[in-house]
Formats: sequence, structure tokens, C-alpha cells
Amino acid sequence: LWAIGRLQLEDSSSKIIEHYDRFQKPALKIASLKTLMDLQIEDHKTFLFDRLKDDIYEVVMIAARTLRNMGFKKELIYESSHLNNFNRKIVIHALDERI
Repeated sequence: LWAIGRLQLEDSSSKIIEHYDRFQKPALKIASLKTLMDLQIEDHKTFLFDRLKDDIYEVVMIAARTLRNMGFKKELIYESSHLNNFNRKIVIHALDERI
């Protein structure tokens, strides 16, 4: 996964998304999202917004930071109002550009 992101192999990103829900270990999910963060492909927007509802802190944080870096700050603020308190706090934290 690391190589896909570093080498900017955008064609492989659809396979990551396709297999994401099959990953049992949180570490694989986190690594997958870090790869997508490196690629920052706008077509992944819906997938990343769906990850904001996850119960794994790192998954929500990486998804929110990726969306923020892609320029979806306003959408993140809006979507955060529809999340539970735990996830909303993570998104608000991710919106802090000092991070």
C-alpha cells in the first residue's frame, strides 16, 4: 500500500476502495486511507466522507484530513453536524490546519 501512494499509482486506488471493507485489521484500514491521502483523488470524496462515520479514531482523522487537504472544508463542517459526538470532535480536530 505504501508504494502505491508514494509512486502515485492512481489506477490501483479503486482496488483499495473495493477491498477496504474486507480488511479485518484496523492497521490495514489505516494504511489504505494513508495511501488514498497521498493520492488525493477527487473521485474518492464519497468513500472518504463515509469513513467519517467509522468507530476507529485514526480512520476518521485521516479521512477528514484528506478531505480538508483536498479543499472540502465547508462540506466537512456541514457533514460533521450529522455525526455522533465522538466523530464530530475528531472532524473538528482535523479541521485545525496546525495539525
